[in-house]
Amino acid sequence: MIKIIRGGYLIDGTGLKPQDDAVVVIENGKIKAAGSAKDVTLPKEHAHVLEINASDKTIMPGLVDGHVHLALGSLNDPIWNEIKKVPELIFSYAAGNAQKALAKGITTMQDCGGIDLTTLWLREAIRKKFLVGPKLVVAGAPITTTSGHLYFVGIRADNADELRKSIRWLVENGVDFIKIMATGGSMTPISNRRRAQYSISELTIAVEEAHRLKKRVVAHLNGTEGIKNAVKAGVDVLVHCNWLGEDEGIEYDESIARLAASKGLYLDVGPIAGVTKPQVNYARKGSELKESSRWDLALLMKSQGVKVYLSSDGIGNDASRFVTDLKSFVESGNIEPLEAITMATKIPAEAMGLANKIGTIEPGKDADIIIVDGNPVEDIAALERVDMVLLNGEIVAVKGRIHVNDAPMRK
Repeated sequence: MIKIIRGGYLIDGTGLKPQDDAVVVIENGKIKAAGSAKDVTLPKEHAHVLEINASDKTIMPGLVDGHVHLALGSLNDPIWNEIKKVPELIFSYAAGNAQKALAKGITTMQDCGGIDLTTLWLREAIRKKFLVGPKLVVAGAPITTTSGHLYFVGIRADNADELRKSIRWLVENGVDFIKIMATGGSMTPISNRRRAQYSISELTIAVEEAHRLKKRVVAHLNGTEGIKNAVKAGVDVLVHCNWLGEDEGIEYDESIARLAASKGLYLDVGPIAGVTKPQVNYARKGSELKESSRWDLALLMKSQGVKVYLSSDGIGNDASRFVTDLKSFVESGNIEPLEAITMATKIPAEAMGLANKIGTIEPGKDADIIIVDGNPVEDIAALERVDMVLLNGEIVAVKGRIHVNDAPMRK
C-alpha cells in the first residue's frame, strides 16, 4: 500500500528548517519522496492509497533514544524487586516499557544493558511481529568487574582473557553491540565512580575483539581516568563523561576530547545533564572556567569536535521519558529545539551505524515517522502531543494508544 501524508510542516531531521505544506510519500515501508508539495511528484492513481491529513501538525522522524535499560529497575522500587525474581515477568515488564515508548514517538531504542538476554528475546519477538514495539538495538548484559558497576546484572570480567570470552559469548548469542562499564557508577554504591575499572590495555583488547566481530563498543564513563583509557583504546561511544577527578572535583582534559574527536567518537549525554553544577578543575592552564554541569562539559567536547547526541538513560518505567526530558532541556535554555531534534534522531542513528536506514526523512530510508500536533520548533511541548506513529510505514500508534493493524483507530 502507498501512503501519502499531506499538510503541515516537515522536520526531516537533517537540521534544516521546517518546510511547510509538506508531503511525504511512503511505499513498501520506505520513504519514496518528501518535501514541500510543490517539489514532490505524487504517484499516479493507485488502487491502494491511504492519505493521512497532517494539517496544522508536524511530520518528523521517529525519535531515536540511544540509551535505555528496558529490563532493569530501581533497587528502591518494591515492584521491580519482585519482578526481577521471575524471568517471564521481566520480559513482560520490558515489553510494556518498550510499547509505552513507541506510543510516545520513540521508534528506535538502544538498550545498554539489563538482566540476562531479555532484551534480545524482546528484539526478536518484535521483529517477528509477535508483538508491537520499537526497533531495538541491544547489548544484552553489560560487561563489568567483580563488585563493579551493575555487577548484579552484568557479566563479570576481571582480566583480558575474561573480556575476550565475555564478548565472544555475547556475540554468539546475537547482541548488536557491546556495553562495557569502564568506571564505577552511582547506581552501584560499592563501585567507585571516579576510578577506572579497566586499564588501557584491557579496553584496547576489548575493542579489538569486538571490532573483529564487527560490533561497536559503548562505554559507561564517569571518572577522568576511565575516560582517558576509553578514548585511547578507541571505544565507539562515550557515555556520560562526567570528568570526575580521582578523589574530588572535576578534571576536564581538552587533549583527550580532541583525541576523541580525531577518532570520530560519539558522546551520549542525557538531558538530565543540565541539572547539577559541580566545581571544575579544568586541565588546560589559564582557563577561566569556574563551574560546570555535565552539559557544559558536553558542550566543551562538542566545541572540540566530538559528535554529541542526547539520550534518556531511562530505566524500566522511565524508559519512555525521553520526550519529556527533551522538552525540559530545551525549556531550560540549554539547546535550541531544532538542534535537540537532530541530536535525538539523526546523530544517534549515525552512532548506531544505522544512518542509512533511520534518523531522517529522506528517500530510501525506513518510514519511521511521527506526526505531532503543532510545530516543535516554535513550541517544544508539541513533542508530547503525538498524533500518530508509523514504523516501517505501518501505523502502530494513534494518540498515545498502540494498535496492531495497519489502519488508524476510529475516533
